[in-house]
Amino acid sequence: LFRSDIDFEKGATMPTLSAFYNYNTRISYSDRLINTGTTIETPIGIVKENGAIVTSQFPQRTVARPLSFTEQFTQNDGQSYGLSLNIPIFNGLSVKNNIKRRQLNLKRLENQFEQTKLDLENTINQAYNNAQGSYKFYEASEKTLIARQQAFEIAKQRFEAGVMNSFDYIQSRQRYQIAASDIIRAKFDYIFKLKVLEFYFGLEL
Repeated sequence: LFRSDIDFEKGATMPTLSAFYNYNTRISYSDRLINTGTTIETPIGIVKENGAIVTSQFPQRTVARPLSFTEQFTQNDGQSYGLSLNIPIFNGLSVKNNIKRRQLNLKRLENQFEQTKLDLENTINQAYNNAQGSYKFYEASEKTLIARQQAFEIAKQRFEAGVMNSFDYIQSRQRYQIAASDIIRAKFDYIFKLKVLEFYFGLEL
């Protein structure tokens, strides 16, 4: 859009030649007042000193029916035509300043666009790294859960056999419970960060 504006401003510095033609007519269906060709003497005042009546000659008019549509169309028509040459002498500096200003605005918008693209790339890379890190943590949590589950099963057997005290048994059970809780959090954290990454790639959520 800014490039089109710049081209438009540059065009404003060039002379322009334009032609015009107008045709018009008017139609009226009102009665007409037409001159009869005679005049009538009409009083217009009285001389104060001697009382003489002052008169003036006015054309006598009568009311006539309107002309037909065809007669009015041809008798009341009018037309005009001509050429117009515009040479932008005095506004040339203003136009050049406008062009320079629009070019600067275009450059600024292009820089902003490139910066936005760069920011988006960085955001997507960060989202990818977050998802990848979250998945690795989920895998580690899964391995930890398996190991602590196995350790707890062994501890349970030893406790029931009477070869492990209750304190060590409770500690083993708590570690297993913590691992089970950690893997749930890790799973949902990975799903969330994966959905964020899918959003940036335009995939359906």
